[in-house]
Amino acid sequence: MEMESAGPSAKREQLAAPAIHGNAPLPVVPTAEAIDLEPAVAERSEEPSPGAEQDEEESLDHISRLPDHVLGEVISLLTIMEGSRTQILASRWRHLWRAAPLNLDFCGLPASNNMLPSRCALVSAIIAAHQGSGRRLCLPARHLQCRADAVDAWLRSHALDNLQELEFYFCCAKHCDPELVIEALLPPPASIFRFSSTLRAATISNCYLVDDMVETLRFPHLRKLALMCVKISEVSLHNIISGCPGLECLLLSTISSIRCHRINSTTLRSIGIRSSSEQLIIEDAPMLERLLYLEMNMQMQILVISAPKLETLGCIPEKYTDSKIVFGSTVIQGLRIDSLATVVRTVKILSIHMLFFDQDMVIDLMRCFPCLEKLYAKEKSWPWDGNPWHRKNWDLLTSLDFRLKTIVLRCYHGTRLQAHFATFFVQNARMLESMILEVESCDYNGDFFEKQHEMLQMENRASRGARLSFTTGCHHDVSGIMHVDDLDLADPFACSNFLMKGLRIDNQATVVGTVKILAIYMLYFSLDMVIGLMRCFPCLEKLYMKVIILHSYLIGEKNLWRRKHLNFLRSHEIRLKTIVMRYCRGIWAQVNFASFFVLNARVLESIRLEVAPCNYDEGFFEEQHRMLQMEKRASRGKKNVEGIHDVSDLDLAHPFACGC
Repeated sequence: MEMESAGPSAKREQLAAPAIHGNAPLPVVPTAEAIDLEPAVAERSEEPSPGAEQDEEESLDHISRLPDHVLGEVISLLTIMEGSRTQILASRWRHLWRAAPLNLDFCGLPASNNMLPSRCALVSAIIAAHQGSGRRLCLPARHLQCRADAVDAWLRSHALDNLQELEFYFCCAKHCDPELVIEALLPPPASIFRFSSTLRAATISNCYLVDDMVETLRFPHLRKLALMCVKISEVSLHNIISGCPGLECLLLSTISSIRCHRINSTTLRSIGIRSSSEQLIIEDAPMLERLLYLEMNMQMQILVISAPKLETLGCIPEKYTDSKIVFGSTVIQGLRIDSLATVVRTVKILSIHMLFFDQDMVIDLMRCFPCLEKLYAKEKSWPWDGNPWHRKNWDLLTSLDFRLKTIVLRCYHGTRLQAHFATFFVQNARMLESMILEVESCDYNGDFFEKQHEMLQMENRASRGARLSFTTGCHHDVSGIMHVDDLDLADPFACSNFLMKGLRIDNQATVVGTVKILAIYMLYFSLDMVIGLMRCFPCLEKLYMKVIILHSYLIGEKNLWRRKHLNFLRSHEIRLKTIVMRYCRGIWAQVNFASFFVLNARVLESIRLEVAPCNYDEGFFEEQHRMLQMEKRASRGKKNVEGIHDVSDLDLAHPFACGC
């Protein structure tokens, strides 16, 4: 939605910002950015005529008929800029934003050349002008140290009453040591805890939480808590956790002054820890489902005494050989099982970082976690072991029930030793549904895919429904988790998105099964590119393609496919029913492209070639029939290739289709 900003109003000019440095108030200057927060249409002093009011009532949409408090909740879910601009929609909306629960994010504010003062001035102006309550406040954590007076004034404002989400986010420079930062921290203003009775999510960073400040704190409605780069005692941390009877997600990152974290909570579901502490003890967590090590101490010991619902575990690094994870009598040191007295049947998702893909190590972990369904393994260096398994682990194949459904191998280079590691699971995991190999961009091509299909012997796979997928450019890692909301994901290790650059899939971790109609512009008809899109959209039924480069000497691909894409044809079902090739000139590269679908698409109903007027004759049609080998077509439902000239009308139901 495009909007124009009006000139400064008198009301804005009268607003004064609270002091930023205590005694040095920062006046609000009506900049273009600040003006955007005002409605573009000035309020009129004259009363509208009764007839005009009736016409306006009749023209109201269904959303505008909702009660004010419902519309206010909708506006509070928008960003600060988007919410303010709802004032220009209609006179019905003009007063709503100022009365709606405030959603104020410092990062979402515009800034002039002098960034920080202008944003602070906007925060002061918005809070001073707001007439409703608060919903969410997000500020840089550094303000707790360098602008404590301004933060205290903002937090004491009635515009933030009933605040539900409070976030002081922390961004530490790469060259800065967080431990050194923590030693110089000061306590935050006391007003930071005045919302303890209403908060549902809180992130507190870059401050020193003294014992007297948190001793009696209670957060009856708090569900998500993150403490990042804070100095706090073990007693105070325990008091905060015990004072949150509904806490579900806990993120502890760079906590100083604590040698041992003890967790006792009947409601916690997810814990993420990045700490230099020596011990983490899960004493009693009956609802805990996810235990994530964002970064481990080299000698950290994790003791799980009671966590009967623990399903997700990781990421466990092999390089820290002195670190230990203890489940009852079972001890995992690094990634080696030192003592396997009991098994942990609840864990279904496991993520590990290995120096190299070591089959023996993974098999031991599978003995410890026999119900494992998803395994994420990342290699840190080139493999040294040959991973021979045909005789060595024969007893295991007859005694261990493989329940793995998804295997993700990261930093996969396609070497023989890595292929042996992957082949073990391909040929023995009877319930395997997907094996995903994350490769370098230089290896993301059809030749590499075909070679890996052969090396992994996919035709001999134990699970006939197993699929081999490749991704690239996915650098997802739990070590990058910086927000407590990320702990609430069902599978925090999964890279759940795919990335398209142009028409090339740079990262495909999932498929989109809903897309049935696709239109693309290509430099030239590239079979590799289209097959990549078909992997991403496996239920595609109609494909419309148009090329930009028409001259044959500029075509870079010959679209040879009989050997190159043999594995794709074996593992994928082509569901295309309609194919339209626009600007088709009938050259060999285009013929090879089209013949791939003619000879392999079993449900194909129509292939339409849009040609230039000079080629629109029976001789050209007969030649294309012969070159495309229509008599050998895979689908017997279509006998002819259609030639089209002078496309003009479009079908509205299918906007890419020609209605001629």
